[in-house]
Amino acid sequence: MDAALAVVNPEAGGYDEDEIDAIVAALRDVGEVELVHTTSPRELERALEGLDGRRLVIAGGDGSLHAAAAALDRLALLDSTSVAVIPLGTGNDFAGGLGLASGLDAAEALAQGVEERTFDLVRTDDAIVVNAAHAGIGAVAAEKATTLKQVLGDAAYKAGALIAGVGAGPWRLTVTVDDRELWPEEGDAAVLVAIANGSSVGGGTALLPHARPDDGELDVLVSTATSPGERTGLGVALLRSEHDERPDVATARGHAVVVEGEAIPWNLDGELPGESTRRRFTIEPAALRLLVPRGG
Repeated sequence: MDAALAVVNPEAGGYDEDEIDAIVAALRDVGEVELVHTTSPRELERALEGLDGRRLVIAGGDGSLHAAAAALDRLALLDSTSVAVIPLGTGNDFAGGLGLASGLDAAEALAQGVEERTFDLVRTDDAIVVNAAHAGIGAVAAEKATTLKQVLGDAAYKAGALIAGVGAGPWRLTVTVDDRELWPEEGDAAVLVAIANGSSVGGGTALLPHARPDDGELDVLVSTATSPGERTGLGVALLRSEHDERPDVATARGHAVVVEGEAIPWNLDGELPGESTRRRFTIEPAALRLLVPRGG
């Protein structure tokens, strides 16, 4: 790994001090490693300002990788920094899609040798997306889960999804992919829109199972499962990865996506920026340089 700066957020889910110590020890077997704890975007930026050409190691989930990519972009360091990910906790959809190990196993695999691979990023009006953006009932579920997490723990997302599935939306929207209107059809409204770089969200739900983060394209999904029965069916189909066969689901692929219409809540890699009436997404091929175990 050579010289590296390892960054961890002690307030993030999945943080365990003993595990972090073991991870850093494994990395130090093959190179000098500085460990920095950050808990805010500004602290993260200050840490990255001291990279000085070293490789960056992010110990955390999708949210941590998202925060690091966004900070590197703001500092104009994205195209010159190699990033290694050591997944922690359960929210590791992007790393899981790449088949990466987690925790100490990931650190030991990196210590055996690395190679650099490039992956796409998604840009929207005011943010970078590493894994996926989705709007509608999924974003409402995430918001409810944040409120319920202190009480329900790991069950919070499922409870949030239940609340959202019953009562949220629908929203009247137009979804355009590369200037082709994917939606709507006459009289229909949407409950879910997704724009994906990676294939899964929410700790393993294969929302767009054919999405690949290195193919230079965005995968897009719109669902109009508005009735209670349709929403229940959509949920079951999502669990079985059969939702793209439903008549109330439309999918497409492209390079630029515009979602506009009624104000709808968004989830961007787990960040909840609130509602918007218009968002535009574009793909930026090979913009993220990741270090993965050699041969991985």
